[in-house]
Amino acid sequence: MKNVRSRLKRGLTLMAVLMGLWFFVSFCGGPLLMFAGCPKWLEVPWSAFGDFVETPDGRVYVEAGFYSRILCYDKNGKFIANYRYPSNVKDTKLAASKTGLLFFRTKN
Repeated sequence: MKNVRSRLKRGLTLMAVLMGLWFFVSFCGGPLLMFAGCPKWLEVPWSAFGDFVETPDGRVYVEAGFYSRILCYDKNGKFIANYRYPSNVKDTKLAASKTGLLFFRTKN
């Protein structure tokens, strides 16, 4: 009986730790990435997809509005980097020139 209690207590402790970790990652990780910024190698999820543009060299830039990010992919669809822009802007649009220069238009 003592062995069963010990195993039950260990199992409940493990479950509490996993739930705490899940809570932190789910509810604290998102806002932390949004406000503190994330590394350029980390691809953020596509949420509130706004606009996209392809440059002459085949790179595709996608604007992910909720995270205030522009995601960059190569011509094969491989993620390259993400770039931050101000979070208080609205109505964003992307464009690319023939030379590959990227333009970003916004209100505010």
